[in-house]
Amino acid sequence: SDDGLWYYHTVNLRNLKPNTQYFVRAYATNISGTFYGEQFSFQTGDVTGNIYNGDLTISTQEEVDSFGALGYNEINGSLFIGDGSATDLTNLDALVDLTKVGSHLLIYGNNNLDNLDGLSKLEIVGGDLKLNTNNKIIHLQGLSNLVLVSGNLEISSNEGLVAIEGLSGINSLGGSVLVQSNNALVNLEGFPELTEINGELNLSGNNSLQDLNGFETLKFIRGNL
Repeated sequence: SDDGLWYYHTVNLRNLKPNTQYFVRAYATNISGTFYGEQFSFQTGDVTGNIYNGDLTISTQEEVDSFGALGYNEINGSLFIGDGSATDLTNLDALVDLTKVGSHLLIYGNNNLDNLDGLSKLEIVGGDLKLNTNNKIIHLQGLSNLVLVSGNLEISSNEGLVAIEGLSGINSLGGSVLVQSNNALVNLEGFPELTEINGELNLSGNNSLQDLNGFETLKFIRGNL
């Protein structure tokens, strides 16, 4: 410094990505110019156990990308993706670390979202899973690692949805199943392991549906059919 004394500063680095190498160095500026210190590097660790507390609503691409950069792998509340009028949300790729949603997962009203690939590591939804009015989504392959839905499963009014393949890991549903008003849906071959529905099974208004094949392994429906 100009007075010949040493000064120490502490800087907290935020929003760092997991499993990433970073390079840092200090610098100081005075009347003689700017001077740089030695460069150091460090590696961030894994984010196992990195939990977001509370409910979360994200409805723009910027919000999805910003939240995903934080590396959360669990949300202990509900996750709402969309707000009924989202237009610039095109992908969920930044959510690739997410493995569990503790309560409900609702994806709705995303006019330009055409896949769910960013949810490829999601295994557990602790409440309802609802996919409503996402008109460019044509399949559900992005949910291929999902093994548990503790509440209801609702797939409705997705105009471009052709197949529900991608739910092959689910063998039991904690609530009802509603597949309704998906006008391009041609088959129900998405539940090859499903044996039990602890609620109702409602299939209606899917105008292109050719048959009801797809529930061959289903043994129990606890509610109405």
